[in-house]
Amino acid sequence: MNLVPKNRYRLHISIELLLLMLFATSFFDMVALNWLFRDEGLFFSYLLLLVVIYIRNMGIQIRFGIAKKMKPLMWILIGAVISFIPAYLYYGQHLYYSFIVYRNFFGYFALVVLLSIRPSHLEIRRALNAFSVIYFVLMLYVSFINPAFVISDPDRDFIGEGDFVHYMQGAEYLVLALIYALDDMRRNKVRVNNVLQVGFLMLAIFLIQNRTLLFASLMVSILAALSIRSASRRLTREVIVGFLLVSMFVLAYQYITHLITETMTDLNNPDYNRVKAFNYFVSGENGFMSYIWGNGFISGSVNSLMADLRMEGIFHSDLGMIGFWNQFGIIPIIAIFYLIISGLNRKHSFVVRANALFVLCSVMTIAYFRNFVYSLWLCYFMYVFATDVEYEAAKKLSEAKTLRRIIRRYRSLAD
Repeated sequence: MNLVPKNRYRLHISIELLLLMLFATSFFDMVALNWLFRDEGLFFSYLLLLVVIYIRNMGIQIRFGIAKKMKPLMWILIGAVISFIPAYLYYGQHLYYSFIVYRNFFGYFALVVLLSIRPSHLEIRRALNAFSVIYFVLMLYVSFINPAFVISDPDRDFIGEGDFVHYMQGAEYLVLALIYALDDMRRNKVRVNNVLQVGFLMLAIFLIQNRTLLFASLMVSILAALSIRSASRRLTREVIVGFLLVSMFVLAYQYITHLITETMTDLNNPDYNRVKAFNYFVSGENGFMSYIWGNGFISGSVNSLMADLRMEGIFHSDLGMIGFWNQFGIIPIIAIFYLIISGLNRKHSFVVRANALFVLCSVMTIAYFRNFVYSLWLCYFMYVFATDVEYEAAKKLSEAKTLRRIIRRYRSLAD
């Protein structure tokens, strides 16, 4: 196996990963770049970037089976294609038109790119760190200096009364950066830069005020603390737990209490958008088979369904995988849960388990993997899962070879 050293660093790979994240978020919907990303511009620019990165790195040796690593993705795409059928039967959307409407699924080509360029953990981490800094600075600039710097889209602008900052696409990547920072802290001695990085990312996530991201950050932090077994690193555990206690229960006690109360109130309110969406999605409006193969993703030019749902305040993206299931059926959901359950296995590295836990925490809210921001997130998870399995297989192979050498040596001595 041609394994990639986890600490190998190639600057151009980190830059390419950073560009992928920026393009996936339409550069945070900046007005100055609206000419590039409006209408179909985002699809063509993002796909072109994927192709350029793939061609630019074609010289890299690929010595492991990409097809085998892509099995979960293949099932996701199979489920999406099957949902062409109910889209036609229920709403009259022709198969060839569905191929156009489903174009965002081409964003999953990102997994092929990742498996080809083989970014190391260090390369991914530095790209995520750069993204986090850009996100944080722009978030503060838009929130307190120039709100007109970004496009105000009613479907994506979630600023409400009492919110601290402007919510922008891509906040999920800050949690990915936090996972790497916690991994570095739990594996090595506590250093000032580790503490500052974890504190910076937690502060940014707290300011965003997304309940899913806050909960996921808490869960992966607890996982990081619990995964330290070495007595010599007990200080690391204490620092991580201390961060949790101080940031989540002392500095933000009143806010956390308010969030919990608000969440319980929302869930008990039949007019809350997520409650309405849940009741609609599980109603099976098109019969039992819609639970199996979904209802399809319907274009507004074919049927008024999506517009009618928006008028009711019902969005598929509000309920994550439930909304995904309602549109694309049960097959993609089974594939994603296979990744989550497999990734939570203790045999995997902390990075894989933390990513699986992050997706699990997002199942009912933000884990709607149709647009580029979230499909890139899922591709990243599939990549770290596949390469971690590869490292585990290589470790077992190395141990087997060592054992065979010992047996051969013992036999030679016996003779």
